[in-house]
Amino acid sequence: MDTGKSTSSNDERALAQAMQELASTIREAGECLLDLQQAVDTLRLANDPTLARVVDRETAACMRAAMRRD
Repeated sequence: MDTGKSTSSNDERALAQAMQELASTIREAGECLLDLQQAVDTLRLANDPTLARVVDRETAACMRAAMRRD
């Protein structure tokens, strides 16, 4: 019995599943970023540039922190 081949196949399936999950997470994060940008633009249109800048800065800081997490 060749267990090396079976293990390799399982590893490939696990990698493919992990890649699919990563792609899904990246898409979701991109959608969230678009939502945040739209919220900032809405604040600017509502004539509250100070609040828009605060939200924009906090969003950027949050994204930097999230990208640095292990």
